[in-house]
Amino acid sequence: MIFWVWFLLEPVRLLLGYVGNLRERVAWLGGFWVLTIFPQLVAHFYFAVAQPIIWFNLPVETASSLIHLLLNIYQLVLGYDTVKRLVVKAMADFHLQPVDPDQALLVERL
Repeated sequence: MIFWVWFLLEPVRLLLGYVGNLRERVAWLGGFWVLTIFPQLVAHFYFAVAQPIIWFNLPVETASSLIHLLLNIYQLVLGYDTVKRLVVKAMADFHLQPVDPDQALLVERL
């Protein structure tokens, strides 16, 4: 069942990342970020913490899941910082465009 959910969500995730990156759309990149991080965090948290309690688990599986969980948390922090910087850039680009037609004439005269 997890494979089918991944199979349906992966094209949507890739589309959000591709279009969001090319057009610098914050909402699209935010969706890409959420669909990238949270399914992986849940799965690796399950394999690192709950799987050894419920079922037999080899130590190498637990160690690799913990390493992958730490890398996903690092990706979560890095992705949040990147989206935050993109929001600041988008706000700066928006403020550079004059809204008032009289203000646009004033800017052209300068």
